[in-house]
Amino acid sequence: MGTSSTSLFADDVASDVRDEFTELLVCGASAADATQSLVQSWSIAINDVDDGPTFWLALAATQWKYGCLVQEVQTRAIDVIESGRDLNKWSGAPAIRRSAVLSALKDKLLSPQLPSRRPRRRKIVAVPSIKVPSPDGRGLATAFEITPSSALTTPQMQVWAYTTRPGESDSTLTVLKIEQYKDLGQVIHVRIDGIRMRNPLKGNIVTDIPHLPFRSAAIQRSVTKLLRRSSSVPNFKEGYDTWREAYDAGKAGAFETDVAATLNALLGAAWEEKK
Repeated sequence: MGTSSTSLFADDVASDVRDEFTELLVCGASAADATQSLVQSWSIAINDVDDGPTFWLALAATQWKYGCLVQEVQTRAIDVIESGRDLNKWSGAPAIRRSAVLSALKDKLLSPQLPSRRPRRRKIVAVPSIKVPSPDGRGLATAFEITPSSALTTPQMQVWAYTTRPGESDSTLTVLKIEQYKDLGQVIHVRIDGIRMRNPLKGNIVTDIPHLPFRSAAIQRSVTKLLRRSSSVPNFKEGYDTWREAYDAGKAGAFETDVAATLNALLGAAWEEKK
């Protein structure tokens, strides 16, 4: 949880669930398929005493708004409200205000369904940027101008602990982007930090991988604990664009093995010089 406000979508988890569900609708997924996708990708949070109730409340509120409230989601959200589980983290006056928020939500969820509609695709606003050389002069970094408007629309980033390879217990996995594909299902794009892999081409030690695409199930098997959230997403455009170009050409997919096994497989892969 990351809020001091009692409104539903002031919570990081609630806003993330809303955004991910609406994005799946925009991409053409049905409400049932989008629900199944979120239940899979949020399986760890759903079992959390604080995040679990918030997940069902946010998903139900979002589905009601777009006229596609799934029966199971409605049932679970009503159960959360009637059981009082969501109120356990509130006390005093905030608890009273939160109770009113939940009461209003319950009335909505029990009211007739609104006409079904799909959310509009978000307009992408180009953010000014410049290329900055790295200190050793061997690479370029893209520096983006940070403005109030861009900060508000930056997706929440999740940094996870995961089942690592031996000797890399401090390594972390950062969720960069989540997409839905007809052939691959949900693809989770991640960054890996805190590893030690020798580059077969140059012999240097690689400590991070800016971009790797995984099937959702592979990530679910790998992650162990959500460490933190941030509104600052590392730049992964180059890696993503390379992957997407190959995917569109039918030459790339997404890893189905867990993260540790994938990293081990990369050691034996056919590396080539970047042109």
